[in-house]
Amino acid sequence: MLKVKDGTNWKSGKHNLVAFDAKGDFSDFPNRNLSPVGITAVSGSKIILNQPLKKSWPAQTQIREHAYPPGTYMYAASLKLKKDGKSDCRGSLKGVSAERVEKGKFWPKTSKARLILLPLGCKTPGQVIIRELALIKLDQKG
Repeated sequence: MLKVKDGTNWKSGKHNLVAFDAKGDFSDFPNRNLSPVGITAVSGSKIILNQPLKKSWPAQTQIREHAYPPGTYMYAASLKLKKDGKSDCRGSLKGVSAERVEKGKFWPKTSKARLILLPLGCKTPGQVIIRELALIKLDQKG
């Protein structure tokens, strides 16, 4: 259990966790000083984790809540190949989530991203054809 000054905006959830040594200006990103994933409950100033911390942190350590969606990537699209091995895949991420992770938007405070194509299910190497791919830089408001 952790005690915080104000737990009003903290949320429980199996994908939520605590980042330690957090900076108010987010200069600590990417922050790797993380609790185990899972906040079981939030009650007033008490944050209850589903597992004990693996490291001790001194009192007054700055913390911030992080939330991760299930998975390791932000998927804009995914598909299953048709029986003939062909398929059309379309998808996009547009805008940046304000506070929480929102479907179809970049995570809050995203400053850069990398495109990864995972052509899984291709039976013959070299058979992936990409007809159109556009990466468009948007302003801060998305």
